[in-house]
Amino acid sequence: MRLCNYPAYQRLELLEYLTEKARTTDEAQEILSVFEDDPDPIVRHEAAAQLIRLERENPNVVSPLKVKIREALIRGPQDKSVVIRHEALESLAYIGDESTLEILQASIGDANPDVSNTAKLAYEVLAFRLKHNLKPSELSKAFLSSSA
Repeated sequence: MRLCNYPAYQRLELLEYLTEKARTTDEAQEILSVFEDDPDPIVRHEAAAQLIRLERENPNVVSPLKVKIREALIRGPQDKSVVIRHEALESLAYIGDESTLEILQASIGDANPDVSNTAKLAYEVLAFRLKHNLKPSELSKAFLSSSA
């Protein structure tokens, strides 16, 4: 399915559909391509959110693309769109590694307060996840069982 052939409002819905049906790395690659190439920042935002959803629900599909996804998300904080900067930072909390902490910390100084706040929260989530060696799908349970 080539999402670029559909209008933006349909691409939003089709991203969710594609995520629900994704069983192969090629299908996850399609979602990544939307994040990297779609002209509409809202559609790109949704693609990033769906990649993280897929990481939580079906990590084997995403695993071969993890480095490519991380690299694409790392470019996000430099995007001119506040929506993309926000979603890329939030997504990095779930797919990032130790090297991502520095990017998140640098983005805490973003001129936009929403982006800055997202970077701070993402930093805290990633630091917690790394400290406790958690998969993204284990975060909620860990938060509920911790006193922090």
